[in-house]
Amino acid sequence: MLVLTGYIPIQTFKDWFAIFQYIHLGVFLAALAIIVIVDIVIDVKQYGFWTGFFTERDAFRFRLDMLCFFPGVLFLIISAVLESVRDAKISKQGFDDVETTIVYAVNMFFLCIYFLFVWLLSGGNVIISLIVFALRKEKEQEEDPLTKLVTDDKGYRLLEQYCKHEFSTENLLAYSMMLKFKEKKDVELLRADALYTIQHYATVGSLSEVNLPKDIRQKILDAKDRIPNMNIEEIHALFYDYEQEVRMNLLDTFKRFVYTPHYKRYTRRSSIKL
Repeated sequence: MLVLTGYIPIQTFKDWFAIFQYIHLGVFLAALAIIVIVDIVIDVKQYGFWTGFFTERDAFRFRLDMLCFFPGVLFLIISAVLESVRDAKISKQGFDDVETTIVYAVNMFFLCIYFLFVWLLSGGNVIISLIVFALRKEKEQEEDPLTKLVTDDKGYRLLEQYCKHEFSTENLLAYSMMLKFKEKKDVELLRADALYTIQHYATVGSLSEVNLPKDIRQKILDAKDRIPNMNIEEIHALFYDYEQEVRMNLLDTFKRFVYTPHYKRYTRRSSIKL
C-alpha cells in the first residue's frame, strides 16, 4: 500500500507485485459486482424478488459464487494488511530479516488462498459441478436396476402388470415419461412434454395424478405459464424434485416386485441384476 502512495519507491519485483495486487482487487470487485447485478436482475425478473433471490438458484449461477466471493475478499484484505505492515516496518527499519520472512510467508499463504477462490469464481465451481454430476450420473446408471428395468421393453411390461395389480400405474407412467424427458434435446419438444406432465400427472384430480408433496406440486403448477419461455436447463431444474418423488413412489412398488417369480425369471434371462 505504501508503494502506491509513494512512501516507498518502485524498485523491486515485490513492489510491482503489490501494484498488481491492488489493481487485481479493483478489477475483481468490479467484475463480481457486474455479475451479481446481472444475475439478480435475471432471477428477480423471472421468479420475483424473494423467491428468485433466495430459493431458485442453481450451482452454475449465484449461490456457489457468493459462497466463494466473501471469504475470497476476506483473505485478500488480510493479505493486503500484512503487506502494509511489512512495508511500514521496512520503511522504519524496525523489522529484522526473520520477522520480515515470517510476515511475508503468512501474507503469501493468504494470497494463495485468495487466488484459489478467484479460480473457483472464474469457472472452477462449474468445472467441479460438472465432474460431480457426471460421476453421479455414471454411478446411478451403473447401479440403478429400476431404471434398467423401466427402459427395457420386456421389463417394463412385467412391472406394468404388477403396478396394475397394485393400482399404481401412474407412478410407472410418470417415471417412464421423465426418463424420456431427460433425453430430449429439442427445447420445443421438451416444453410440450413438460406441459403434458403437468396436465396428466401433477394436476390435482387428473386421471393419472401422482402423489406429491404440496410444495413440489405447487412449484410445478406455478411455473406452468413460464414453461414456453424456459430453456432446457431451466425445465430440467424445475422437474428435478418432481422426478425424485415419482421415483421414490415407484421404488416402493419395485421393492415388492423383485420378490415375485416374474422378476426372478426375468433377471435369470437378462443381464439386469438386483
